[in-house]
Amino acid sequence: MIHEGLPAGEDDRHRHGWQHYLSRLTQAARGIDPGEDPIYEAGGVPLHETSR
Repeated sequence: MIHEGLPAGEDDRHRHGWQHYLSRLTQAARGIDPGEDPIYEAGGVPLHETSR
């Protein structure tokens, strides 16, 4: 999967987000509850809200 066309300087933020959320998705797909999202709980913006 390729995620391209990011604004300058956003590479690290998006890389971290992909790693974090794909890990959580993998857990959910295995039937494991990934629990509360620490990024969201710490006041981070979920990736689906960054385009607003």
